[in-house]
Amino acid sequence: MMHTNYTIKESPPSVEDFASLRKLIGWSNPCLSVVQKSIDASLFWATIYLDNNLVGCGRVIGDGAMYFYIQDVIIHPEHQNKGLGSKIMNTLIAHLESCCAPGATIGLLAAHGKESFYLKFGFEPRAGESLGLGMCRFIWSLTWHESPGSSQVFLTTWHCDYCLFNYRQLSVLRRQVASAFHVRPDDKHQFLLTLRKVYLLKLGALRHLVISNFINVTFNAACSLSLV
Repeated sequence: MMHTNYTIKESPPSVEDFASLRKLIGWSNPCLSVVQKSIDASLFWATIYLDNNLVGCGRVIGDGAMYFYIQDVIIHPEHQNKGLGSKIMNTLIAHLESCCAPGATIGLLAAHGKESFYLKFGFEPRAGESLGLGMCRFIWSLTWHESPGSSQVFLTTWHCDYCLFNYRQLSVLRRQVASAFHVRPDDKHQFLLTLRKVYLLKLGALRHLVISNFINVTFNAACSLSLV
């Protein structure tokens, strides 16, 4: 049952509150200026507060005419299983039903294990039968970080920040990249560009790799692409 002191608002949260709530459930954030742009570009917000503290949110993004997407339906872990997620969804759906023209599409990407929750609101999974499977692509980059006595390479996206190599692994990989792709071992820029090329062409879902087999997978992929 919903706490009597919860306050439902149809307004965006502050950038700090939104980023903190995302981080609390394990989602990483880009820099706050990017988060703020995302907040400002949203079409509609539903937020829930308890004693002026943000405990839940959800929003609508899209073109405002034909395509709408429900995004960032989040409930603070300490306030879950109290009907707040349903309250957020009902508020979003009520708004969409009041403004969407006939034939408009409302989509969403459910978090793993949360699919059944959205079935209650009329959403249907794209199971690859009459309609193709839903797909998405994350924008990522490889970045090089140095601190006294150590170097590391990170994979960075809006959703994750993974340390791929420690100093020792990095030294080995740099030598292998230099040999296989004919780049200078001390050229950091070309090193990162080479790794990115291999991933974009062959590996795709980089986040699922593990460090222990990273080097072998990378260079097996390179061989299959006739890059070495």
